[in-house]
Amino acid sequence: MHRASRLRFFDGPDTPFVDEDMIELLLDAGSNVSIQDRNGRTPLRVAARSGETAVVALQLLLDAGSNVKTKDKIGQTALHKVARYRFDENERFNRAAELLLERGSEMDVKDRNGMTALDLARKAGREGLVTTLVEWEQRSRGLDILSWLLLASIIGEFILFWRN
Repeated sequence: MHRASRLRFFDGPDTPFVDEDMIELLLDAGSNVSIQDRNGRTPLRVAARSGETAVVALQLLLDAGSNVKTKDKIGQTALHKVARYRFDENERFNRAAELLLERGSEMDVKDRNGMTALDLARKAGREGLVTTLVEWEQRSRGLDILSWLLLASIIGEFILFWRN
């Protein structure tokens, strides 16, 4: 499963692919999507570093029950891996990061060096991915603030109604 999730180059560095057909075959045969290698890496984590070319593979693994919150031996999740690698800045990894976040990956998880995925993206100079992660964080925080305001409004109306 780990090998099928790994990025490969078919006709050179401009044509990367992940073997989604092999992943489907292994999943149909009952392969364990949560299995970790000796370094704690799961197939999801391996596919995550393949970026946009692996979005289909990520979706297959997530649909099969792979956990976005699983950490490897250095405390990194699949989101850390998307952020960590210094590939071209053509937004290849933005969709992969968004998919992991949509499926429950957490932005505030720190690895054993105290680095979050956002920290790693900044360090790698991945401006497009930094923007994506910051926007995601702002949207999720904004929702929390709106939720609290709504709750406060409802409580306020209840208190006014109860007093009358």
